[in-house]
Amino acid sequence: MASFKQSAARLIAVLLAGAALCACGQHDRLDADTLAREVRSLASLSAEAALLIDELRAGHLEPTFVAAHLRDLRDDATMAQHEIAKPAPTGIQQRQAAAQALATDLTQALRDIAITQDGPAARLERDRQRVVQLKRTFDALGQSR
Repeated sequence: MASFKQSAARLIAVLLAGAALCACGQHDRLDADTLAREVRSLASLSAEAALLIDELRAGHLEPTFVAAHLRDLRDDATMAQHEIAKPAPTGIQQRQAAAQALATDLTQALRDIAITQDGPAARLERDRQRVVQLKRTFDALGQSR
């Protein structure tokens, strides 16, 4: 009887370990829902960057706050980039590639804004237009399926 209980316990342990490994493997792949979620997140980050520029230009924000907030936005964009970079099924690879390119552009735009925030208003306006266009493009990508 003891060997049956031991065998049953081992079987349960093996099954649980296998289930855990399967669950971990699913998180190493990008699926359509995750891609859509990350694209929405990146669109939101783009909109937030545009709003941040508007508030900076209006004199409502201190440059030190803007610099810290831009760093946070860039960190969030980088996390989304990592999610998007996971292996993906053939059916979403084209959207994945587009999202990766846009995420790279957004990350660079956020770096550029941090550098130019004390610069001329015309440069900040160009940066604002850049992130607004990125938001539109993310939105369009999010609509395509």
